[in-house]
Amino acid sequence: MHTLTYILFLLNFAFSNGLLFPKTTTPTTSTIPAATISQHNKEPHSDVILLNQIVMQESALRLKLEETVKQLMTDLENVKKQQSASDIQISTLIQAKADQDVLNRQLQENITSVRVENQNLMHELSTITGENEILKQELLTIKNSSVFTLGLHSCDCNIKNVTEELKDFKTNFRYMTLSLLDIQQKTDVMQDRIDDQLANLTNQDVAILTTVGNLERIRPKLENVMNETRDLKSDLLKIQHKQTEVETDILRLKTNVTESLEQVAFTATVTQMMTSKNGQTLVFPHIITNVGGGYNGNTGMFRAPRDGVYVFFCKITASVNQGDMRFEFILNGSAKTQNLVFGRSANPHRTSSNSIVLQLTHGDRVWIKMLYGGYQWGDGAGGDQSFSGYLL
Repeated sequence: MHTLTYILFLLNFAFSNGLLFPKTTTPTTSTIPAATISQHNKEPHSDVILLNQIVMQESALRLKLEETVKQLMTDLENVKKQQSASDIQISTLIQAKADQDVLNRQLQENITSVRVENQNLMHELSTITGENEILKQELLTIKNSSVFTLGLHSCDCNIKNVTEELKDFKTNFRYMTLSLLDIQQKTDVMQDRIDDQLANLTNQDVAILTTVGNLERIRPKLENVMNETRDLKSDLLKIQHKQTEVETDILRLKTNVTESLEQVAFTATVTQMMTSKNGQTLVFPHIITNVGGGYNGNTGMFRAPRDGVYVFFCKITASVNQGDMRFEFILNGSAKTQNLVFGRSANPHRTSSNSIVLQLTHGDRVWIKMLYGGYQWGDGAGGDQSFSGYLL
């Protein structure tokens, strides 16, 4: 968060101080002589220096932003892994708790079944004991009665039968008692096991409750982390959007600077005497300068290599003529100015010059047309007949 705050502070500082969007002033349109072109070309371009500063700042911000994004993505992955592990642990504990609940119910059912069976056995034992007591009482009654004494000899068989039955009953009773003791021992062992399992389940329940409590305490922290992650994602999206805007502005600035570095200028002259006709396009074949390649020395026409504001200058010198001459600045076939050149015998070697500022688009053509031609002066390196232009 501190890093993001620092980056936002740098961006706000850059915007507030005009480092990313420097203020530009519209140059005042004026007539600039052709002789000042070379000095204009040598001046340092402050836009290039500003562009270098912006590129360095943008590179530093980009590196810092990439490091911050990588750290944020790493933290987010760690949080997701921790949350996934916590969810798996919670699911495992919940499943273990459910399994323990099922085992508890089964143990309780087994205990209840054993208790019911034990009660049934005790009830049967009580019933058998009661029947035995009844038989003993009947036997004593029979022995003590006089009828028994008188008929002792006649009832030997019955007594023997009863004695055998009593022996069988005692044997069965002894086996039943042993069985009851064995059942009681098994019941005690099972009860001990149940108690141990209940103790283990209780300890596990305590551990589960402790773990759930710890997870409940951790949950607010996880929620805070997720909220901070969402905030960081939102801030990151804003920064990326801002970075896109900055990159667009830098690209536009680079384009403007590149275009400003692409200079356009030319100067062409006529170096000998010549005679022009009415309506003729005047050709200046001797090219002194042609930066940008816009001027054609064969046709005398200048073709704008790109959009912009251009300044053009033309100088015509007459020799001795019967009448005056006139020349025009032509833009795409349309005359923009008309200039008079005195050339009568009474006023020989008169010069006329003029300049014009035109807003051109790529492909526009400009040339000099002799509305009324005549005999024109030219000598040496030229200069008496000249045509110049340059991009502001």
